[in-house]
Amino acid sequence: RCMSCQNIGTLRVDEKSYVNRVVYQTKKRVCVEVERPEFNGDGLGPPHEGRICEGCKRGYCERR
Repeated sequence: RCMSCQNIGTLRVDEKSYVNRVVYQTKKRVCVEVERPEFNGDGLGPPHEGRICEGCKRGYCERR
């Protein structure tokens, strides 16, 4: 949610990160030994606010 107006915003996907996660999950499901990729959390987005995070409200947020 937006910190100013409390409306739900539009998400932007980091394509490289998304592809890496899909590849990891696919390899893991077919029993290929693979190291878990590190999430770098490079801070490109705004700070995490648990009180307005939809993932936190639903119990899905990894930053909770």
